[in-house]
Amino acid sequence: MPAETVIGAIARDRLSDVLVAVHRARLGPQTRVLDGARGALAAQLRRAGLPPDAAPLGGVPEETMALILISAPGRSVGAADVLRAAGARAVIVPDTSAVPAVPVAATPPTWSAADDGQTVAG
Repeated sequence: MPAETVIGAIARDRLSDVLVAVHRARLGPQTRVLDGARGALAAQLRRAGLPPDAAPLGGVPEETMALILISAPGRSVGAADVLRAAGARAVIVPDTSAVPAVPVAATPPTWSAADDGQTVAG
């Protein structure tokens, strides 16, 4: 995710209403939903390239929350305003400068048939 990702913490029962507002603001294609009922939000944030503590929930049970991530370089203020107006409990723009870069392999890995698909070479 780019450096200007906006995170809105919302109650799961408000997810539909908030997503309607996000789409009306034409931010839908830049939006990703992380659902606390589908697993630990910290792990989902990490997979999205954000610090696992980027969205403090203030003691609210994760399974009752969802996070809406909007990639909004140059539009983070407007995206945050949309989330707030739609009822987000909290809106955060995390500092992603401390997230380590993921190295990219120069050549794609190849699978060895002798390894029965369990080992990557290259």
